[in-house]
Parts: sequence; C-alpha cells; structure tokens
Amino acid sequence: MEILDVNKNYRIRFEDSIYIDKNNETKAYTIISSSGEAKENCLVVLNYIKVLEGHAEAFEQECIEKDSGMESLEGFQSFHFLRPINVQDHYVVITLWKDAHYFNAWIKSERYQKAVQEVIHSNVVNRYLTYRIKFYDQAFKRH
Repeated sequence: MEILDVNKNYRIRFEDSIYIDKNNETKAYTIISSSGEAKENCLVVLNYIKVLEGHAEAFEQECIEKDSGMESLEGFQSFHFLRPINVQDHYVVITLWKDAHYFNAWIKSERYQKAVQEVIHSNVVNRYLTYRIKFYDQAFKRH
C-alpha cells in the first residue's frame, strides 16, 4: 500500500518496513503497533516525535501502555506507531481519519489530552523538535 499527499510532497510506503519519502529523502521505520485499516481519500496525520537519547525504551513503553481510545471514535481509520531504523531520526505516529473534522474532534477531546499530551510533555521527549504534518491522501495506490 502507498499513501501520497495531494501535493506529492510525502509518500508513505507500507512494505517490509515503512518508508516515508519527503523532500527527496527516504527514512525507514519498523512498526511497533498498528490498528485499523487505511481507506481511500483520508486525512493523514504524521506526528514526528523526537525522543531524547537513551530514552527510547521508556518512551515506547509509555506509549504502548496508554489507551488513547481513538480506535472507537467515529471517523478513525488507522493508527501506526513507528520506530526509526536510524536512531537519530524521529519516531512517527501516523493516524488516518475520514476527514479533518474527526481529527479535530479527537485532539480537542479529554482522552487526547490525557493520552497524548502526557507523553509529549514527558521528560523523555524533546517537544521543541516534535511536530505534526497533515495532508489529504490522493488515493494514489491501494493494494
């Protein structure tokens, strides 16, 4: 499966590993956890999280233990928690939503604040180097 943003700046390839192509650069990731199923014409949200050196294991454990509850929300399609193969790269959390309305409802929810914000503001994440990218998938290729 591939996801391509409408401006063709980002391409996500789901293969033996996950590959994210952006700005003529490719980075590889392994899946830590995943749920749901990607569907056509969705909002793609990539959260790039910079974990402080030596804290990767604690970060992963903290994320795995959190129950965000997003899987039960209307408009949710899929979730992918990715570990960078190059330890200098960011972790990436990809979520797919039916549209921006559903994603915005999620980030305004109390569950989001409890599950996500606690991790981002923990002592294992550099929140100044953590950022979010959103784009609409153009349903480039599905198989």
